[in-house]
Amino acid sequence: MRHIFNLLLIFIVCSLQLSAQTSNYQKLLDTAITTTNSIYVSASPIKTIRLNRSEMWDYYNNYIEDSKQMLDTIMFAQIIQNSKQPDTSPWKDSELEKMILVKSREEPVDVSYVAFKFNIKDNKQLKNYRKMIDGFNSLNSADKNIYSYSRPVFDNSKQFAIVQWDNGNGKSAGGGGIILFQLSGDSWEELGSVLTWKY
Repeated sequence: MRHIFNLLLIFIVCSLQLSAQTSNYQKLLDTAITTTNSIYVSASPIKTIRLNRSEMWDYYNNYIEDSKQMLDTIMFAQIIQNSKQPDTSPWKDSELEKMILVKSREEPVDVSYVAFKFNIKDNKQLKNYRKMIDGFNSLNSADKNIYSYSRPVFDNSKQFAIVQWDNGNGKSAGGGGIILFQLSGDSWEELGSVLTWKY
């Protein structure tokens, strides 16, 4: 009987730890994605993180200039190493609840998908969303302002993470960056950019 109790206790502790990790991951996504004020987001995460160990001192200097803080190079070296094989599984609507996921620049956004996702019941609100989405769908694919994000890449302690974003409109306008975050208590703080670029 005691053996069963111990197994049950281990199961409960593991479940709570997994739940906390999932919650922290979701909080990081919520923090990172809202930093750019985007609503149209590519359903496919960025597959290649623009970090290279040989450019560590450039990141170090960019970060100091942006945040006025020192960059922990050991932690960041771990992030660079861990960024070599990022998670590229497609975004789920449940992960990016406030965003409209776009499968491709050529494919129009379906108003009924947006109405269902955002639980829009009010006719006036639906009309406003329809107008916004019709305007988006009428644009040339290169002119659509769609943001792409990488899934977070963590250091070994899981206390620091980066998220890469990009909104290159057909690679002729826009830009991107890599933002560093730190877990502080039960929330994530944006520390600053380690890399930015423009097209």
